[in-house]
Amino acid sequence: VDVWFRWISLKLCEGNTTVILKVLELASALVESVGAIDGGLVDQDLSLLLPTVVEKRGHNQDRIRQLHRELLQLICSKLPTSKVMTYILDGLKSKNNRTRIECADDVAILADEAYAIGTEVSPPGGDEVLTFLNHRA
Repeated sequence: VDVWFRWISLKLCEGNTTVILKVLELASALVESVGAIDGGLVDQDLSLLLPTVVEKRGHNQDRIRQLHRELLQLICSKLPTSKVMTYILDGLKSKNNRTRIECADDVAILADEAYAIGTEVSPPGGDEVLTFLNHRA
């Protein structure tokens, strides 16, 4: 599985739109199938795939951004939010402005979901979000 995630990460960095679309579809199918197994996704799988997915969230085409969003939501459904949140918070430090905005939206959505289910612990990364907001002002 880790070889597939490495390959997917490499292909997401290419500029060919058709390849990126197909690779994102493959990544979603792979996450879905690996998540259905008892062992599920592990931290090593995350460390291979999530940094690239988060960094490429700010793609200039809407369809590709939407597929990134869907893949990230799928990963969030298979894993605890705290594991995914660290990678999303790293996206707030990206050089790409659109990536930072998309990651801020993701943090807001995850915080709303945590609040809706009654999680009493505040979501991590408050300092990163404040730094992002101060930078935007």
